[in-house]
Amino acid sequence: MVRFPTFDRQPYFYSWISQDLHLYNILVSLPPAIAAVDELWEDWYSRQPLHCRMRPNMDHVYCIPRLCAFEPDKWPYNQPNPDKTTWSEISHIARYCIRMCIVLREILPHIYALDWDACVPMFMWHAMLNVKAHCSREWIRRRDERRSRIAASRESGGSRHSSGQ
Repeated sequence: MVRFPTFDRQPYFYSWISQDLHLYNILVSLPPAIAAVDELWEDWYSRQPLHCRMRPNMDHVYCIPRLCAFEPDKWPYNQPNPDKTTWSEISHIARYCIRMCIVLREILPHIYALDWDACVPMFMWHAMLNVKAHCSREWIRRRDERRSRIAASRESGGSRHSSGQ
């Protein structure tokens, strides 16, 4: 499962959780936000071990969208269907943050009062919770498959063993 990194150096992180639980519930029900999380899961985290940590270099996560704002046609992160074959975790998270910023501006027009530095921790919190939920579902699916294989092998092994006696 994706583990939450320690946020000892970032005490504001848990205040986002308590303040924005209502916003989280809104984002969970919005199709563009769900699509952004699903894209992050499908393109990157589904290919990682279930025990990997979501721990990107936050300086890069802050800088990439700023570069996209200055030169939007140069960078693939804000394009509709970019080639993601060579992307790293930071690239996927930066694209996710850009998509979430668009979603947030649509539902909260006054978001322009918030700067990028204030929004990214909330986007990361949203991504971590949702990727962790995806990992939990994947872990449960794998566990159930493993249990059914074991049960099937016991049944087939038991029937062969009993017919031989």
